[in-house]
Amino acid sequence: MIRMLQLVAAAGLGVLCMHAPVAALDATAPLEAYDAPVYVSAFQVSPMGQYGSELSAFELYNSSNELVSVDGWQVVAGNADGPICTVELGAYIPPKQHVVAAAPGVFSLDTVREFIDVCHDDERSITTLELHSPQRLQEAVGEFTPGAWVRKNLTKKYRSGNFQKDFEAMDDDSRTSLYAGAWYEPRSVMPLEISEILPRARDCSPLETSFECGDYVKLYNPTNQPISLEGLRLRIGHKTQSPTATNAINLTGELDAGRYGLITTRADGAQLSITDSGGWVWLEDIYGIVVYDDSVVAYESASSQEKTGWSWAYDSTSGAWRWTTTPAPYDGPSVFTMPVVQQGTSQSNTARTLKPCGPGEYRNPATNRCRKIRSPARTLKPCGPGEYRNPITNRCKKIASKNGAKSLKPCGPGEYRNPITNRCKKIGSATRTLKPCGPGEYRNPATNRCKKIASASSSTLKPCKPGYERNPETNRCRKVKGASTDVPAAAFPVEPIADSEATMSAWWAIGGLLLAGAGYAAWEWRYELGRAAKRLVGRK
Repeated sequence: MIRMLQLVAAAGLGVLCMHAPVAALDATAPLEAYDAPVYVSAFQVSPMGQYGSELSAFELYNSSNELVSVDGWQVVAGNADGPICTVELGAYIPPKQHVVAAAPGVFSLDTVREFIDVCHDDERSITTLELHSPQRLQEAVGEFTPGAWVRKNLTKKYRSGNFQKDFEAMDDDSRTSLYAGAWYEPRSVMPLEISEILPRARDCSPLETSFECGDYVKLYNPTNQPISLEGLRLRIGHKTQSPTATNAINLTGELDAGRYGLITTRADGAQLSITDSGGWVWLEDIYGIVVYDDSVVAYESASSQEKTGWSWAYDSTSGAWRWTTTPAPYDGPSVFTMPVVQQGTSQSNTARTLKPCGPGEYRNPATNRCRKIRSPARTLKPCGPGEYRNPITNRCKKIASKNGAKSLKPCGPGEYRNPITNRCKKIGSATRTLKPCGPGEYRNPATNRCKKIASASSSTLKPCKPGYERNPETNRCRKVKGASTDVPAAAFPVEPIADSEATMSAWWAIGGLLLAGAGYAAWEWRYELGRAAKRLVGRK
């Protein structure tokens, strides 16, 4: 018996030591949760005809702290059967900003980007929106019905992918408008020039206010038009340096034609500080996307005591940059009082023979650098049929997106063209033959609906029921006061109850108690009541 128990124990131990069954293998790892930096924050889909709809406008929001390029992105409108139309995006969305794109003619604001083509279908209703980047699907919204919709909040809680949880109708309880911030497109060309740099200012008395007492950079506008400085920043240093408050200065205002402008302070109001060991100064757009080649200037080291108070300036006479002992921090060209031969090591940098430019290049007279000829005046690719060139952006746009003057597709049989929207509509929906009203009816001229003649004119009125009378003002039947067909008559007359002496005594007792209570309350709250009275008197 003992031996048998030992065998059973051994067998049990063997069972305990066996491995659990191996789970099935899956070569596909679960997808990682993705929060797109740019997503749809509001949109409007308008019904068209009986079954169709149109994507009228949508609003995007950049939730990140960085500028996001949406060049090559698409908004695809569709339904459960597949895509209906696609809207191509471009440019950039600034951080923490809303932008709006809309169908042509919906809005007239300059900050709204218009679709190149209208996005609608006369037979299918748009119930889903998808935001695609070239790399992936950024967000899917739907399913929804036509209308104006807005995301309930911009927090992650309302980005669940469930339309009913994330969105609500746009109305007085949510918001009633789209937020149309400015899309960002950097300028491709910037003719401003840097004409002078003071990297090591001289020592000055605390009472002296001359601009020569601090570092500065001088700009020049060589054109015959004023140039806005908005959206530009001055950079100091070299390419690999990250922009900071000391080496990236955002510019504002504008520089008039043929005038010079001085940059002496940073955005925070502190004095501009330029590294005196040499480096580069240039202009770029405010986000550092585009560096304007013609503005890039390399300046020599001013670390020696000799160059204290000297400025590195462009000499228009010789067409070269060189040192001058006479800075010119005013609206005018630089002044050179020191002969070139006295500048020591700078002589080889100023009076040397310049290397000829290569084939297909020209020398920029302002910077003495070689540039490809196609860069300043390249031949633009002709626009396609039915397109025109936007004079501001130099991009091709369909003529329809500008003024609707292209050859429109003829409307079908039984249709006409709406002169406001240029769309085809069925003639029946505008001027259909109205169904005749039935016997005893007439057509209301305000609503075009049929109404019974009895409701408009005085016909024979239906007699009121027993116990009812006709109201002379409304012609409606109402119950006769005192008449009732449901309550049986009482077997005795109704008599008033006379007040007894006990009842009068009770009323006097109740009144005395109330008066005593009021007196006690006035005594307990006498100070508060006095202060309140004084405040009221003081206000008068």
